Amino acid sequence: MNDDIFIAIASFKDDELYTTVFDLVEKSDKPENLHFGIIHQYDNTDKKTSENSLDYLEKIFNVDIIKIPYEKSKGGCWARQRVQHLLKEQKYHLQIDSHTRMISGWDTMCKKVYNDLLKQSDKPIISFLPPSYFRNDKLGIDYEFHNINFLNKLNIPKVKFMSNEYWIDIVGYDNVKELKEHTQIPFLYGGFIFSSSEWVREIEQDPKHYYTGEEFALSIRSFTHGYDIYLPSKIMAWHRGNGENKPKHFTTLSDGKPEHQVAMKQLKKLIEGGDLGKYGLGEVRSLREYETFAHIDFENKKVNLNENIFKE
Repeated sequence: MNDDIFIAIASFKDDELYTTVFDLVEKSDKPENLHFGIIHQYDNTDKKTSENSLDYLEKIFNVDIIKIPYEKSKGGCWARQRVQHLLKEQKYHLQIDSHTRMISGWDTMCKKVYNDLLKQSDKPIISFLPPSYFRNDKLGIDYEFHNINFLNKLNIPKVKFMSNEYWIDIVGYDNVKELKEHTQIPFLYGGFIFSSSEWVREIEQDPKHYYTGEEFALSIRSFTHGYDIYLPSKIMAWHRGNGENKPKHFTTLSDGKPEHQVAMKQLKKLIEGGDLGKYGLGEVRSLREYETFAHIDFENKKVNLNENIFKE
């Protein structure tokens, strides 16, 4: 198989998508090995996010784009699943958000970490919560990349509680620690997932998920299919921190409540049992094994904070 990377990006009226793609290319060691799959949920009332705003990218890079008017969007997970269908024969897969900045040589770094992890896991996944960068939109300038001079200081996921609907509240920005080695964790972050492309084929995104609980469901499904999730020992990317006003599906087209209820029904089936077809549990490990590893209790909807590996 080739050594190419499929980069999956779901964008909802994001005027930074163009810059994000250029950043990925310019900071890669082998841009010729990059293949982009993008769902462009466009807004023709804004030139920066219009239907044709990415046409130049298709001419100069390896880019496949699904174009959909933003009004027809069904949410982030639906969009990510659509993007996954653009995957071809690339060896590796990277999922990031549409407002992301990378470290120089990120492609070489990701491959090295992944292949190092193969020595201890048959099916590793690299995932972490990228620290923040900030951007002046008027000047078109990025600034204040958190911990850029301390790359081994990473955001560590910390579980606060489990809700009655089974979703867990995970925080990370306020829990930063120095890592000396890649560290196995039970939860992945949707804003940065690097893996073999086989992960996409086995763990296709459930389009009925919406926002809350999405990453938890993916983590459970990945674990039970035999995948191991790792924090890398160094920062590889940054996520925009001052994007509070960025358009989102649940603030633009819906209040999110109907979609959330559908997603919670999917999560309940995953945990309590139900026919989810290809979006269900794997057969390599049990749900009970996941509970033990993650120090959580589904029956009582509790997280054991005294034993949780992310305790302070």
